[in-house]
Amino acid sequence: MQIRVIPACKSTQLVNNARAALPDLPDGNYQARVRGIDKRGLEGKSAVHPLLIDTHPQPPVPLQPREGKILRGSSAELQWSASADAHRYQLEIATDEAFEQIVFSQADLDGTRYQTTGITEPGTYYWRVASVAADGELGPTGAARFWHLKPLPEKIAPAIEPEDDRLVASWPQVSPDQTYQVQIAFDRSFMNLEFDEITSKPSISIAKSSTQVRYLRVRSIEPDGYQGPWGTVQRIDRPSDAGVWIIPLIGVLGLLLL
Repeated sequence: MQIRVIPACKSTQLVNNARAALPDLPDGNYQARVRGIDKRGLEGKSAVHPLLIDTHPQPPVPLQPREGKILRGSSAELQWSASADAHRYQLEIATDEAFEQIVFSQADLDGTRYQTTGITEPGTYYWRVASVAADGELGPTGAARFWHLKPLPEKIAPAIEPEDDRLVASWPQVSPDQTYQVQIAFDRSFMNLEFDEITSKPSISIAKSSTQVRYLRVRSIEPDGYQGPWGTVQRIDRPSDAGVWIIPLIGVLGLLLL
């Protein structure tokens, strides 16, 4: 198969399939002429089709954030490459891949990055950038990318209640996909740990201790591995034992009665 592009910038190619890469042509109206060639080299009749090329100014390449990145509690900084044809850039952000629900659009950005501080609602956001030439011509948009904005996990405040001869620490379950890291230590700085485990349940059973005061804290872990902030530190006091004081008291009373 032979393809010819005419008139101003001519290109002739022989290809073995029904497609061909065109050279970098100036924007404008062209005609593409295509005809088939059989195994003996005989050429058939040409088919001519009008062709409109509008690829300038060329769009920049999106760089950051990476495709599908998850951000929590912070805005996304969008970055793209500099285009040689661009005098400034148009940035569009939408909540759908078709860019029908646009939440931000600005066509006079003179840099290659933008901080999305105004976008705070959790959700998935799509963005794309186009170059704007010095004469105001808007080029085609570049490849679209997306990022996820999620809220920060809440701090966990566990409640501790006695149950038989043990203690049970429990907390509200926000999502069934979350897991939890539970730590028990002998100091408030959690340097001297007695217990450090990951659990999928929103509760844990703790053995009572009659020797030392202990401290407990819990944090959530998201399915993607993101660790939430540590919650409220709970103090676990030594259980009171009335029997410890009864024997000495009886002894003192006996001495007084003698």
